[in-house]
Amino acid sequence: IRLAQKLTKDHIHSVALNSRSMSALLNQLEGSGNHRVLGTPTLAIFLEAIASSAGGQPEEKGVKETGSALRSLITIVRLLGRTNIFSKFGEQRKPAFQIMSVLLDKSDCVPLLMTVMGIVGGWLLDERAGLTAKERTSLVWKMMSFDRIAEVPATCLFNLGMDLLLEYYNRSWKKKTEGLEAEVGAMDLDDGNGDGAGADADAMDLGETDEEASTPKKTKEPDDMFPKGFLGKPQAQGLLAANTKLRDTFFALYSSRFKGDMDTTMKRVAEEGEPRSLLNVLIQVLHTDWESCGARYWLVAANDLFLGACDVKEGVGTVDEAWLPSLKSGKGGKKGGNVGEEGVDVLVKFKAALALEQNREGKERCLSALRKLSHLSPSLVQELWVSLFKMAWQNLPSDECRRVLVPAMETMLARPFNRQSLRFSRKAGGDDKVYNVVGGLLKAFLNVSPLPKLDLHLLGSLASNYNAHFEVVPYLERLEGKESKRVLRTLLDGLGETDLSLTLQKDMVSADAKKALTLEMYGDLSGASQAYDELIAKDLKGSEAVVVEERWVEVNRQLGQWTPMLKDYAEATSEGSLLAEIAWKSREWESVRKLCTSPSIVASLESGDPVIKLYEIYLAIADGKLNEVEKLSAQAVQLCLANWQALPCLST
Repeated sequence: IRLAQKLTKDHIHSVALNSRSMSALLNQLEGSGNHRVLGTPTLAIFLEAIASSAGGQPEEKGVKETGSALRSLITIVRLLGRTNIFSKFGEQRKPAFQIMSVLLDKSDCVPLLMTVMGIVGGWLLDERAGLTAKERTSLVWKMMSFDRIAEVPATCLFNLGMDLLLEYYNRSWKKKTEGLEAEVGAMDLDDGNGDGAGADADAMDLGETDEEASTPKKTKEPDDMFPKGFLGKPQAQGLLAANTKLRDTFFALYSSRFKGDMDTTMKRVAEEGEPRSLLNVLIQVLHTDWESCGARYWLVAANDLFLGACDVKEGVGTVDEAWLPSLKSGKGGKKGGNVGEEGVDVLVKFKAALALEQNREGKERCLSALRKLSHLSPSLVQELWVSLFKMAWQNLPSDECRRVLVPAMETMLARPFNRQSLRFSRKAGGDDKVYNVVGGLLKAFLNVSPLPKLDLHLLGSLASNYNAHFEVVPYLERLEGKESKRVLRTLLDGLGETDLSLTLQKDMVSADAKKALTLEMYGDLSGASQAYDELIAKDLKGSEAVVVEERWVEVNRQLGQWTPMLKDYAEATSEGSLLAEIAWKSREWESVRKLCTSPSIVASLESGDPVIKLYEIYLAIADGKLNEVEKLSAQAVQLCLANWQALPCLST
């Protein structure tokens, strides 16, 4: 154990140094770092195969060769796995368990991790392992996360972890159902001398029918299985697995809501196929916990559920030949015939494919191919998702069903685990368009009829943080009301569309205020300032007063009227951001230092405002802390780039 601790410490230290090296940082900036996973695991393997077949260098580094120290550590781990240290709660159990946990959490050596996962998987499957519930949960999570390793080599670790998870759950199911069956048998023995009143009472308490009351209780679902078809974490990752057999297994469990043990469920799905309503499918998609797939384009799995629920038992049906286009290839070719050396007519291939689809054996080939291809194309995924959701939304039985789904839609949009941008190429600049899950959800939610009433402030925040302006702005333009216009103005100001923002404000004010807004729009700041002063002297009320006050502050800021005009206003209204800006412009560094620690300024910094970071830079220069300036400058650059990345490619 001591030797394992020493080797583990040296190995983890080496991994940390490698992750901090300049080459690793450059790889991450170029988009080829280990932490930059692609939108789907299948796409990563596909791009790797293309790079290898083209005779070029692989886009990701393969499995690292193990040195003597790592080979020794692997041997020691195997020896520890053969002992009874982990099954007995002795002094050696804690350090040995810590070795396994640290290696799972921080190692980047695939052979070593395969060895550790084999041992840990044995613990999970062994009832005598003596693991606590907390230890089991921790180990399962560690076995599902390998972001520090190149994506393609980590695939084998992911597949092994998912296989172990399935086996663990299957055994857990059988254990619980056997226990429930034993309890039912004991109850039958207890009620054997009675008249069956106990069973009737149980049926009434549970709200069961006579038929359900007579069903053995072993069909009850255990708590740690897929509850009610809503995959938890980390099981949802299995729906995106690159291994098609593993992915189909998880999808069958997911779509069938997992009733019975695994073998029974798979057999029932293959033979019967459970019909699903549109409302049922939407509820399942919106209530699934997708946190473990936050770094992926998990809309692929949502499309899988929609397409997998399609009833295609009768095939595509009979196609009228008159509907088919008269396609010809080559000169003088005849429809449906050969064209000499030019090959077979395109129409012949098309009709042959349709004929195969009409057969019972090929009834799902089109949908199956579409589901597989969507793992490689984000544009196909997005188009499918928008079309499927629109179809489902419009065909719901009533508006009440739509209103029921709105809270779940808002909760799904507000979840913090979805990434702002996903990668679908490892080459710098390889993505022509930025895709993310939130943008795809909004594109579907906001382009249906009737429109759902989503929270406006949530939409404004999502548009700014997830580059969803082109989805949210048209939606807000179709709404009426002061709140929607206020959110729309905020988005337009963030895009630099000042004229459009001022035009919106004209609809909320009187004729005199419109005159002041027009002067500001055409660049007459002095005239606009004087007009705003006259309006403020009239003691305006309501929304007009708010608009005039905001524009008065902005005009005087552009005119540089920091003191005493804006300073007196900021102190009277306790505007922290304006006070900090005035103190910075006036070089009042003590005031800047005090304001930078105020809650409002800290909140702005946490939201990613680079202006606050500029205050810290100038404060460090004024204090002579030049060593901190470079660090703060790098942070400001990162904040600026993050905000720039969240902007659309073109203005509205």
